[in-house]
Amino acid sequence: MFWIVHQIVLSVHILLGITWVGGILFVGWGVFPAAEKLDYISRQRFLISLMQGVHHLFTLVGSGVIVTGVLLGTVLGPVRQLDSMFHSAYGHNLLMAFTVGVLTLLWGVFVSYRFSMKVLTHQTLWRMAENGYPRLLKNAMRSVAIVSGVEVLGFLGLVAIMLSF
Repeated sequence: MFWIVHQIVLSVHILLGITWVGGILFVGWGVFPAAEKLDYISRQRFLISLMQGVHHLFTLVGSGVIVTGVLLGTVLGPVRQLDSMFHSAYGHNLLMAFTVGVLTLLWGVFVSYRFSMKVLTHQTLWRMAENGYPRLLKNAMRSVAIVSGVEVLGFLGLVAIMLSF
């Protein structure tokens, strides 16, 4: 029975991880570039609506990845005592994965999302672009990509840690 529960939680962990990482990458590398086909005002409205719609979902899914990861490493895994967390290679990797996962999620929730919404709701940038002066908006969107790129680095770090387990 223990093995079945472990496999179910592992499957949920993997599914949530794919959804979290894949969803964010799809929005950033798929939807945002495709939205450039829209006129500026339609693009702004669409992206604001999209970000508001997926933000809570990605936050919940990312939290689920972290919770299931902790369960897999502790209750359903080898780290059953706090002492083994600090005195085993698996415990070190688990602690590192937890830290990177939480920091990546917090960055997405409190930095990347807020910065993106600040640019998307900055009316002057969008009006200037609509009136033929898109340079400031392009620079601001490039900044959004850079700020959001920190999440991608977090995901790459998590993958590297997972591969070392």
